[in-house]
Amino acid sequence: MRYLRSILSLIVLLVTQISLNAQQPVQVTITPAAKDGVFSYKLPVQFTIKIENAGKTPQSGNINYVLTTTSGAYVLEGNLDLNIKPGAAAVQAIRPSVETTGSYELTIRVNLTDFNEAFVQPFTYESKQIKEEKKKEEEQKKVEEALEDENGEIVTTLRPLSKNALFSSKNPVRYNVVLHNKYNVKQEGKINYQITTETGEWVCEYNLPVSLPKKTIRQYNFDIPDIKKAGIYKVSLRLNLSYYDDTTQHAFIYELDQVQSEENKPEDFDDFWDRTIKELELIDPEYEVIPAADKDISTHHVYRVEFMSLDKVKVYGWLSVPKLRGRYPVLVAFGGYRKLLDPIYFPDFAVLSMLPRGVGDYEKKVNPTNQELITLGIEDKEKFIYRGIYMDCLRAVDFFFSNSHLFKFDLSRVGVFGGSQGGSLALVVSSLIKRTGKRVNTCMADTPVFCDFDVNLAIAEKAKEMPPFPIGYIVKYMNETKTASKEKILNNLKYFAIKNFVPDIDCSVLYAATLLDDLAPPGCTIPTYNRLNEKVRKGSELYVFHDLGHEVPESYNNFKSTWFFEKLARSIRQPGN
Repeated sequence: MRYLRSILSLIVLLVTQISLNAQQPVQVTITPAAKDGVFSYKLPVQFTIKIENAGKTPQSGNINYVLTTTSGAYVLEGNLDLNIKPGAAAVQAIRPSVETTGSYELTIRVNLTDFNEAFVQPFTYESKQIKEEKKKEEEQKKVEEALEDENGEIVTTLRPLSKNALFSSKNPVRYNVVLHNKYNVKQEGKINYQITTETGEWVCEYNLPVSLPKKTIRQYNFDIPDIKKAGIYKVSLRLNLSYYDDTTQHAFIYELDQVQSEENKPEDFDDFWDRTIKELELIDPEYEVIPAADKDISTHHVYRVEFMSLDKVKVYGWLSVPKLRGRYPVLVAFGGYRKLLDPIYFPDFAVLSMLPRGVGDYEKKVNPTNQELITLGIEDKEKFIYRGIYMDCLRAVDFFFSNSHLFKFDLSRVGVFGGSQGGSLALVVSSLIKRTGKRVNTCMADTPVFCDFDVNLAIAEKAKEMPPFPIGYIVKYMNETKTASKEKILNNLKYFAIKNFVPDIDCSVLYAATLLDDLAPPGCTIPTYNRLNEKVRKGSELYVFHDLGHEVPESYNNFKSTWFFEKLARSIRQPGN
């Protein structure tokens, strides 16, 4: 998929260039040395730029290029001077030095007398180190094979016979098990698979006889016909053989669209947040936009944006704005739990990396004793830290609406995004912004936490080991303080559960959930997505990764930038036109 997207991007760029060349005296063609956009230490990164001056005016200026990762991290930059006579052409090669394996974007800007255009070239790079590591792995495998008589093993691979382990009545639950016997002896025994709900209720159990001759690979298929009810299910696969025992954990979803959770929205939920927003609106934000020249790069100016939020708490964020003149869509980035965000540099967007209360320079003012942040004020919904954090993030989006005159932000194209706690904050803001008379256009949320505290606790209490965040910190607080009942704290948390916000979202949502996530369990994240209203879901996308924990794959990270470009930046007018 990554290679296919690179090829599609090159095709789109070529079509765009042909269209522009038909209208302009200056024609630009960019050709990557690797046609598939995949470079390596054997094929270093190189792009050839051919510029033809078909007009009657000499063209002078430069080529500026900036290399970033696909996540926006700055790598390097450079400039090449140009002078092209009428009717002549210039050919320049750009060879950015890349040594680290990963996905990148090269932003090339051609600035001439009568021409000013920006081009983005995505590509991937595989370093020599990775090649050497693969070679070492192959050599190590040969060594292990030579020692198999002493260090044999059984390699077990469980594959759902439905993409991402999503099953339904039309697509029954079926698995394929591949067993590789590396021992030099025959193995006999059974595969035992037990199915439970996510909260540990037993569903069914089966045994499958197994016979593995020495040094062989065998495949087995098994069905789980007992699943009739929509939900999240866990699979405990136990291998009991003559000389080997092992247990692996897996999960699947049955009838994805029907996976729901119980309604627990407080009756005064809307009144609570309407009142909170009114309190916020009575506080003058006193926005300060302070240049942060030490964080500037050649393509972006960076500013420290400070403002007053709920309870007159000062918070801040980093605003990066492309230097080229133009009306840019805006993005607001929210970080994970107690995570410091740095400026993010996207060539097509102005981005505010938000640091709400409890993190950053002003952390000690709201949390002088360094208490675990999620427990700060948890016994009183009016004083709970996340009441303020949600308002900090809401005001961060409002910054753009209140200061559009400063940088000519395009407020018709606004997006919010984040992962883990950041994903939760993005969803909350997308919901609450409506109450202020404004809106965002799209939201991206990866593995959001805080979706449903009640279900999260029920799942965690059945786990072999309770995850620390978020529910583990809350349970520890309840056990140590005992100043408020479990019921009271859970009732307070209902006002902050993401599931109770999402029905009010009216923008498209890109949502990622994983089935082995103990911090944001699928029994919390999937029902929350399903609470989006029908109209919103038609313009949204859900991605489920059945074999991952609290993370998303790199390929999905690459796709996220494509999502924002499609939703917000596709129609952007190139600066200089």
